[in-house]
Amino acid sequence: MASFLDIGLLQSVSIIFPFLLVFIVTYALLMALKPLGDDKGINSIIALCVAALLLFSADAVNLVKYISPWFAIFFIFIFFLITMFRLTGTPSEAIEGVMKSWGTIHWWLLAIGILILLGGLSEVYGPKISPLGEGANVTAEHAATTTGNLTAGEPGYKQTIINTLTHPRVLGMVLLLLIITFTIKTLTDI
Repeated sequence: MASFLDIGLLQSVSIIFPFLLVFIVTYALLMALKPLGDDKGINSIIALCVAALLLFSADAVNLVKYISPWFAIFFIFIFFLITMFRLTGTPSEAIEGVMKSWGTIHWWLLAIGILILLGGLSEVYGPKISPLGEGANVTAEHAATTTGNLTAGEPGYKQTIINTLTHPRVLGMVLLLLIITFTIKTLTDI
C-alpha cells in the first residue's frame, strides 16, 4: 500500500546526488587550483567526464553515498566550532590566521578526513576482499543459513574489524605511537 512517506520511487533517482556532488567538487577544484587555466568550458567538460565515469562503478557510487554524510557532519562540526569561537570573543583575524597557516589543526583535519575515507573504503570494499566472503557484512547466524560462508558463532566482517581495532596490542601500539609523536614534537620545539 502506498503512503505519504513511501520513498521507494526516489531509489531510481538516487544516482543523481553522487553525480552532482562529484561534478561540483571536481569543477570547484579545477577552478580553484587552475591546473588547466581559467577556461570554464574545459573545466566543466572535465568535471562532467569525471562525474560520468563515477556512474560506471556501483562501488564508487556507494563510496560517495557512504562518505558524503560523514563529511557533511564533519563540516557542520567545524562550522559550529568556528561559531563558538566567534561567540566567545575570538576575533575573525585570529581564526583566519590559524586557518591560513599550516599547523596542528590542519593535520588533525587531514587525519579525520583520511579516517572517513578509510572507513568508507572499508565499508564498501572490505566485505569483497575479506577472507570471510561477501556474506561477512551480515550477522554470522544469517550468513551461515543463507550463504554458507560462515559457521554459527564465527564473527562477521565488521565484528572482526572491531575486534582487531580494540585488541590490547593494537591499542598499546597506538598509545606508544602517540607518546613517540608528542615526545618528538616536544624535543623539536626546544
